[in-house]
Amino acid sequence: MDKKDGPAAVVRNLRAGFGDVPSLARRRIVVDLFYTSVSLDIQLLVMGFYSVGMIMTSRLGFCKDIYDKRMKNPASVDRGSCKIVELTQIHIMHTICWCDSKPLHFLATGESVEHHRVVRRDKCGEEHEVVDPESLKPITSS
Repeated sequence: MDKKDGPAAVVRNLRAGFGDVPSLARRRIVVDLFYTSVSLDIQLLVMGFYSVGMIMTSRLGFCKDIYDKRMKNPASVDRGSCKIVELTQIHIMHTICWCDSKPLHFLATGESVEHHRVVRRDKCGEEHEVVDPESLKPITSS
């Protein structure tokens, strides 16, 4: 495995910035789609970080129970609908499928799965309130 890029680079950069000793107060970081993986999130939990980020569905360890056949056709799914699956081995890690204009898959650790509302624009430019999980707030509120 190449130690210069990918998840190893995330761990290396966080250790350089925050040190090796886990903090008593956990920090939350947003991880890019390219870096998000189950193994990285487990390592970040050990280091004292909660994380949230979009994940590629082909990643090793990704929960396949999140798939719903009706979500392949976004026209039949309401915006803001979501499905949340909790990992049985690590109860603070969740896989989330949230539908905006298309299904988006996320991996989140240590976050609340309660719902809040966010304003999104449709193709015509009209604003609509849709529901999304609290753990996606750093991503969807922009």
